[in-house]
Amino acid sequence: FFLLQIQDLPNIVKSCQTAGRLSQACPTEEEIELLNAMYDRVRTLATEASYSGVRLLVDAEQVRYQPAIDNLVLELQRKFNVGEKPIVYNTYQCYLRDATERLRTDLARSERFGYHFGAKLVRGAYMESERELATATGSEDPIHSTIDETHNCYNEAIDYLLKHST
Repeated sequence: FFLLQIQDLPNIVKSCQTAGRLSQACPTEEEIELLNAMYDRVRTLATEASYSGVRLLVDAEQVRYQPAIDNLVLELQRKFNVGEKPIVYNTYQCYLRDATERLRTDLARSERFGYHFGAKLVRGAYMESERELATATGSEDPIHSTIDETHNCYNEAIDYLLKHST
């Protein structure tokens, strides 16, 4: 089956009749080259982790970078998380409002395509910069309103993973 890759976006945008949010977010050719170099380096790390029998935990970043990281981790999990145990783990920042939905989607995807799901849960690290960026760009604040909401998200994610562990 086929998965859309970030590297596919320039060709997709070329076929659009009007400029919109996708064309504004589309990476440049230079960014695609940098992205491919990053993918190659992380694939090398995952290959070595698999060969050595150790885990590779991919850290989370700011919201604007996370889709590229998620895309890379998905590719790596599909390739390397097919043995006895998961090798590649993605990080879910539970201070983000979409953390639970992303976690559930990614776990369901791993079940559907037959590879082990690997997750690291954290409460989060970029609260101030995420709020500043959301305010500066007029975007919706991606952060839970209170620390208690973050704790609840973290606890719900743990419960969900424990219920779905084998």
